[in-house]
Amino acid sequence: MILASLLVLWRWRADDCMLPWKKVVAACGICSVILFPLGLVFRADGLCFGTWEGAASSIVQYGIFLMALCLSVQALNGVVWYGARHETEWSPWGKWGVMAVISIAVLAWWWHAGSQCSFDFQYRQYPQIVSGQYNLMHTLAHTLLCKGVLSVWPEFQAIVLVQLGLLLSVCFMIVSWAARERMRALIVLGAVLLCLFQFEMVTTVIKDVPYSIFLMALTVGLCSWLLEKRTSALWLIGLGLAGTGSLRYDGAVPFFLTVAALSVHMFHHRAEFRRLGIPVIGGICCWLFAFLVLPFLMDAESGASGTKYAKMAHVVCDIVAEGGKVSDGDMELIEREIMPRDVIMRQYRLYEDSLHPAVSAGYGQKYLHTGLFESWETGMKYGFAWTLSGKGELVRNLFFSVSADNPLLAGKILLLNSQMVWNLPAGNVRDMPQLSLFYGCVLSFLVYGMMKKKAYLIPFVPFYGVVLAIGAAATTYEVRYMLPLELLFPVLLLYSISCAKRADVPKEGEKKEGRLSSGIGACRTGPGGGPGRWGSVPF
Repeated sequence: MILASLLVLWRWRADDCMLPWKKVVAACGICSVILFPLGLVFRADGLCFGTWEGAASSIVQYGIFLMALCLSVQALNGVVWYGARHETEWSPWGKWGVMAVISIAVLAWWWHAGSQCSFDFQYRQYPQIVSGQYNLMHTLAHTLLCKGVLSVWPEFQAIVLVQLGLLLSVCFMIVSWAARERMRALIVLGAVLLCLFQFEMVTTVIKDVPYSIFLMALTVGLCSWLLEKRTSALWLIGLGLAGTGSLRYDGAVPFFLTVAALSVHMFHHRAEFRRLGIPVIGGICCWLFAFLVLPFLMDAESGASGTKYAKMAHVVCDIVAEGGKVSDGDMELIEREIMPRDVIMRQYRLYEDSLHPAVSAGYGQKYLHTGLFESWETGMKYGFAWTLSGKGELVRNLFFSVSADNPLLAGKILLLNSQMVWNLPAGNVRDMPQLSLFYGCVLSFLVYGMMKKKAYLIPFVPFYGVVLAIGAAATTYEVRYMLPLELLFPVLLLYSISCAKRADVPKEGEKKEGRLSSGIGACRTGPGGGPGRWGSVPF
């Protein structure tokens, strides 16, 4: 990352729009403390700083990490302004050529890598498709979508082919949008390749993939509508909202946040209500149909997964394990309805051989997966995935009761259990989607600094909605939960470049009096001092 950032700063440096290094170092210093892997700080017997060797190793790694963050933020800013100031006239053959290269690369990669089928689909959704008896453990919309595909070609590869087709369709829309904006082909191609970074996940039959692609389509539609007011963007917004809300239960958070943001925008811009209101109302109708009408039509059973309440039960069990204050009545309910104390203590200590107990609470799978218990029978008897499905009210009451008696302890456990959102693992880059979140936040600050209007932050609403949903619901560290962020970040990068084109950007070699100290907000002027070609768009 350091070498790539230095290369970008050498080739694409925009001196008049550089971010102040003091602010970059200060902001990255705070974020680096949050992001730096806890596994490199704690170990089984305490802090890694217990010896000089351990302290020196951790300090050197942290210094390199901080340097990489600072340089990459400045490089990201350089990419945005370079893309805004350097244009390419796309010929029709050039656009279709890029699309052909992407399609061939994807199909060749798929042929080499093959397909996978997730546990959830193979053992929970596929039996429903075969038997015709449905339940609501997973969204009916995704189960019926897979049934429709399999009715045409009864092979799991057919579902993967549909997923790749949806992803390529959205990528083609991105290329068309970038061609209209006359972005550099190299930047566009790089953004599309970033969308394919988790290709093994994209070629897996799992509900997270189509959900992420529809979120991607929603974001592209929002970007295109805000910047171009194209009618085709309304179709993308409508389809994106329908898929986001109906393909995954967690999608309700980005769905309703986006609907709320667009509603507020329409309230302040009444002229746009007649056009923008159609996809919003259509998305709401699709959500109502998917969760109210469809279960009735398919005579679906409740079949709720215990993972829905696992986070609250996880907090309750960890408070017991860490010696928190628990009343006799609550303890009796916990041992009878959730898990006996001795089982809780055994599961809690599973990670003490690899991490300090203070951070072991970040691993929610210790109470969830059947295979981690002492025996398969014990796991089937106490594992959250199997035992909590009909105990939602009980778990909620216990959570609020025990948390009220131990507010600080409950807050610490909740924070550590959301570690997937804010802390990097001490592993490889493919397991670090938190970087997409970090750089997405950087782009949102850049866009607001350039445009000075909150309306231009609407495309970031689905992005942050995914983060809120993961932080509130996810109990296990699985990269698939963060797949939407890795697909949305390249789209938001191109959107930031388009915003920079429309902002007040100085031409190369020109100086602007009174330019903002942050390096953002200088003005490109046209002949005679008038507004330039990419002046601010009234909004």
